Amino acid sequence: MNQLALYGLMQAVIIQQDAIGFIAALFEIPRLSKNDSNLQQILDIRSLRNRIAGHPSETRNKEGAKTYTTIRTDFKGKKVEYFLSGVEHGSRIVDVDKIISSHEKSLKSEINRIIKEVIKTEEGHMAQFKQEKLEDIFEGVDNYIQKIFSFEKNRTISKLFFESLKQVINNFKTSVEKRYGVTDYKDMVGLHGLVDEIEQVEKYIPKIESMILLGEHVDPLDLDVYTQAIQSSLDQLKKMAEEVDEEFH
Repeated sequence: MNQLALYGLMQAVIIQQDAIGFIAALFEIPRLSKNDSNLQQILDIRSLRNRIAGHPSETRNKEGAKTYTTIRTDFKGKKVEYFLSGVEHGSRIVDVDKIISSHEKSLKSEINRIIKEVIKTEEGHMAQFKQEKLEDIFEGVDNYIQKIFSFEKNRTISKLFFESLKQVINNFKTSVEKRYGVTDYKDMVGLHGLVDEIEQVEKYIPKIESMILLGEHVDPLDLDVYTQAIQSSLDQLKKMAEEVDEEFH
């Protein structure tokens, strides 16, 4: 049972190291330099795991083949003894407490390094938008909306203002995506209200597009209903834009 416990302990250590490595890679955080003491601690533990739990039967390196045989596992005394044969001979004793302490130290150091890098990256990203306010994108939108309603007699003018409104909506979507680092606003996490409102606006656009010129078979009341609906959604987006601006400022 002691031997199985040893395997479990060493494997758990490696899994935790790998998890931290994957997190660092996910955030594109540079690897530790070869001269970093923390990296050496990590490599030493991985090497020990290979010797006494991972690949004990034969390990090859530039010095030649070596075989490791665990002789005694004493968790009460917190010691592991193994015998080395091959290009080198003799017994070795490993302090389990020292392994765990070294692992905890290196793990905490890596977690802190990752957190600092993530905060630094986030602050740099947010700083790009301090001088740009989302709410400014909606300047003039109320006037555009008024020109779309059926009471505007010049429907060519209505069409032009509607195209301007669509450009505003596209600019807003692009700006939000840039702020939250996504290529599609639908991928934004934790912003369901914002996503839902944009989706509503996108549903109204083709409806209005098909009626904007008030053709022969278009009921002006239908146009006004959809125009009122998109106006309501845009009002909500303005409020949400102010909240996002506060977050980035």
